[in-house]
Amino acid sequence: MELWEETELCFPQLLNSSCRRTLRPRSLSMLIYVTLSFVSLLTVVLNLLVIVSISHFKKLHTPTNLLLLSLAVSDFLVGLLMVFQIMLIDGCWFFGDLMCSLYFLLDYVITCSSIGTMVLISVDRYVAICDPLKYPAKVTEDRVKVCVCLCWALSVAFQCLLLRDNLQQPGRYSSCSGECVVVVGYVDGIVDVLVSFVGPVTVVIVLYLRVFAVAVAQARTVRSHVTAAANRDSLKFTARKSEIKAFKTVSIVILVFLICVCPYFCVTLSGGDSVLSASSVAFVMCLFYLNSCLNPLIYALFYPWFRKSIKLIVSLQILESGSCEANVLLNMELWEETELCFPQLLNSSCRRTLRPRSLSMLIYVTLSFISLLTVVLNLLVIVSISHFKKLQTPTNILLLSLAASDFLVGFIMFFQILIINGCWYLGDLACSLYFLLDYIITSSSVGTVVLISIDRYVAICHPLHYPTKVTNGRAKFFGSLCWIGSALCHGLMLKDNVQSPGRFSSCRGECVVIIDYVAGLVNFFLTFIGPVIVIVVLYIRVFAVAASQARAMRSRVAAVTAQEAVKVTVNKSEMKAARTLGVVVVVFLICLCPYYCVTLSAEDAVVSASSAAFVICLYYLNSCMNPLIYAFFYPWFRKCIKMIVTLQILRPGSCETNVLETH
Repeated sequence: MELWEETELCFPQLLNSSCRRTLRPRSLSMLIYVTLSFVSLLTVVLNLLVIVSISHFKKLHTPTNLLLLSLAVSDFLVGLLMVFQIMLIDGCWFFGDLMCSLYFLLDYVITCSSIGTMVLISVDRYVAICDPLKYPAKVTEDRVKVCVCLCWALSVAFQCLLLRDNLQQPGRYSSCSGECVVVVGYVDGIVDVLVSFVGPVTVVIVLYLRVFAVAVAQARTVRSHVTAAANRDSLKFTARKSEIKAFKTVSIVILVFLICVCPYFCVTLSGGDSVLSASSVAFVMCLFYLNSCLNPLIYALFYPWFRKSIKLIVSLQILESGSCEANVLLNMELWEETELCFPQLLNSSCRRTLRPRSLSMLIYVTLSFISLLTVVLNLLVIVSISHFKKLQTPTNILLLSLAASDFLVGFIMFFQILIINGCWYLGDLACSLYFLLDYIITSSSVGTVVLISIDRYVAICHPLHYPTKVTNGRAKFFGSLCWIGSALCHGLMLKDNVQSPGRFSSCRGECVVIIDYVAGLVNFFLTFIGPVIVIVVLYIRVFAVAASQARAMRSRVAAVTAQEAVKVTVNKSEMKAARTLGVVVVVFLICLCPYYCVTLSAEDAVVSASSAAFVICLYYLNSCMNPLIYAFFYPWFRKCIKMIVTLQILRPGSCETNVLETH
């Protein structure tokens, strides 16, 4: 694996024309890739929430919010574009010269349009604070839409003119294969900096100095006349106070934007010969990308309507008819105090679980993050084992089955987030199917861990028979049998709930299933007690054999023959795999035991989704941890992540790559 990091050429088959990659320690490379991938994913998701919020709710269609929508679109594109920047971290470009030029064009267009949007936001706040009586007439939705479209169109036209030579002859300035650079003339570069940075920043600063002076004057006026103000004047002062609050929030957005984007233009301005290499500006580009991730967090911190919109989106209430008419600008505290799941059904609606607003937001954000991370990480495991033929061993096929269940857990967790407050909005049939799928995934995961334990038992205790007893075909067969058996078992156990959905619900918005006491005990022994006993017994036996082999190796290490040395190496490799999978099994049991303890102790075997939220989330957390364990213990998984993130798996023949090589 160390030599893998030391490979210097981007295209090893092109010895004389290939560029050299930037060499870094393996740990640093992994840290960079994982961090930037996380930031990219978070940027896309958070800005998508902003886009959906403002686009869906009509009450949010104000001039200021339309400008924030334009900014969110550019930030969303930044998150997508960051995938290519991640690929360029080591200085190698694999998509050809035309794609390189288009990448830089899109990057410049997004940057320029973002700055233009910031200027428009500054103008909007200037008119709102300094000339509030004329604001409704001067700043309308139609005018804002025209200005936004004009900003994007001018950005595209200007940057196409700036990069015309690079677009007409892509790769004309590349010195080797795998290099991605564009060359901008010195005069063009100066004009670009002046038009798309110095000029706009000057306008923004001047406008905000003027707005700040007016805001301070208004604050003094309010304080001096507050006791003698009439009702009409009070309303005027209240309106101004609201505008000033919006001004403060948008000011933070602009300040953070300038802090993050200034280094990029400073590097551009000081670059020798105006040659901009994607790898050389990695840091300043990542700083710009980080700003795109911070903007939605600022909205969530200062805008109650955005927090309310997130809650409506996550709970899928935006799918209800007429949801676009919801007034998300209403007082957030009153929203939190609404007790009924369906306020329009006063006599039949369930009551929601009331929590402080800050705690509710923390729960939703945390669980959404875990859900997203679970899906992405396990998708990496699935792609790795499915794509690379060298990884398709019996043990890894079982890990693939476990990753598939963990991947589904990430999706299931979305529904668990929805019922955190005790309300279910998707109907009784969806509730029954949710519990059925949850039980199938849990049961199949336990079964897969049993198969992994058997695999390690045979590999350590009967190494000579392992290649004949444990084959890919048998691993696939038993993995499939595990899933089919789980589906049949739980389909039979929940047949009453599936046939008559909602028969046990006491009110609208409740999601419960009732399991017969005897059936619950049988299920408990079949899907937990029995498998856990098997796992513990097998791993005790594996541990005993591994300890005896370790003692034998230490006592005979000096006299071992060449043939025996090979055998010892194989056993050592298998024991290392056993230790890694042992960690997976232990973490799995720790996270799963509380779930079954709650199930066993539940009165009348009634399992409520809201009451079991904590133990289910603990189980979901295990699904997120498994890929992290693989990344920590398995060099081949780290190598696969690098190839996936850098899109090297798209090369023809990449599936034949031996990712198990350690050299």
